Amino acid sequence: VCSKFVGRRDDLGDLWAWLADDFSRVRLIAGEGGLGKTSLAYRFAEDVASRKIQPFEQVVWLTAKKRQFVPAQDAYRESAHTDFEDANSLFIAIASAHGCVPADFEGKDTRELLQLAIESCATTPSFLVIDDVDSLSPGDQQRALELGMRTPAKTKMLLTTRVNFSYS
Repeated sequence: VCSKFVGRRDDLGDLWAWLADDFSRVRLIAGEGGLGKTSLAYRFAEDVASRKIQPFEQVVWLTAKKRQFVPAQDAYRESAHTDFEDANSLFIAIASAHGCVPADFEGKDTRELLQLAIESCATTPSFLVIDDVDSLSPGDQQRALELGMRTPAKTKMLLTTRVNFSYS
C-alpha cells in the first residue's frame, strides 16, 4: 500500500491509545482522497500483526477499493482485488475469515449474515480493517457501523472512508 511510510507519529499514537481502550471497539479514519488513510491503516495493521498484540489471534484486511491513489505519480491505478461490494459481501468476507464456509451463507438475508459475522468474530478475537467503506451505499455503510458497534469485546474494527456522512 505504501512503499515508504514516514511520519504520522501522532496519528499512530492515537490508534494505539484507541486499541488499548476496552470500551471502544470501532474507529474511523476519514478524510479526502489521497491523504494516506489506507496507508495509515495498513501500517497500523502491520504493527498489530508483527507485535502479536493480545488478544488478537488474527489481523483481517478487507477492502472495497477499486482504485488506489499513487502520490508519486499523482494518479490512480486500478486495484487487482476487492473483498466486498455491499454489506452482504462484507459480512460474508468477515465470516469467511473466521472459518465459515459457503454452505453457511446459503439462504441467509442481510440480518442473518450480520449475525453470522458477529458470531464468527466471537470465535476468534480479531483486528479487522475495513478499507474504503464509503464505496458502500449509505444504508450498507450504516450496516457496517452496526457490525462494528456489535462486535465482541475481543474484536476491534478500523474503518477508512473518504466521506464521513454516515458516522459520528
